[in-house]
Amino acid sequence: MKNAIIAVVLLSFMLVASSCGQSNTNASHKATTKSTTVETTASPTPTPTPTPTPTPAPTATPTPKPTPTPKPTPVPTLSVEEKTAAYPLGVYEDYARNPDTYVGQTVQIKGKVVQVTEGDGFIFLRVATDTSYNDIWYIQYTPAAGESRILENDRVKVYGTYYGIYTYTTVRGDDLSIPAIEGENVVLNN
Repeated sequence: MKNAIIAVVLLSFMLVASSCGQSNTNASHKATTKSTTVETTASPTPTPTPTPTPTPAPTATPTPKPTPTPKPTPVPTLSVEEKTAAYPLGVYEDYARNPDTYVGQTVQIKGKVVQVTEGDGFIFLRVATDTSYNDIWYIQYTPAAGESRILENDRVKVYGTYYGIYTYTTVRGDDLSIPAIEGENVVLNN
């Protein structure tokens, strides 16, 4: 019986194997018959040819012109009279009472020289104004080369810049404060 069972199993096994082989053959046959290859022959796409651009004609580079050097505007040379014409006449009381208001401003005074002190290249004058002998101005001045000396009792016009109150000690030992000018021009009026 054992032999009979083995024969049945072997036979079954063979049948299954043979049907699988046919099945694979049929499947591969079906796949071959169903698959069709489509070959298309496409014409090659033409490569675009670049259009030549005309080369522009060269342009001439302009030659730079040198920039002229500006000439300084000449400063007019003014005479002493023209220069000093704009100097306001100083009122003693205004300059003595409110000195800070006038510091750095130009001024002119007229009067009589009451004292002259000559220093190292400087001349120091005390000038009493024409309005009052008690209104004394202190003048520091550098004379031009060859200029006549200023003496006591000379009548002068002084043109300069006001620089405030000058305080000095008198011969008697008193301190005296008076308006002061840095003289630019001292003109004799004898």
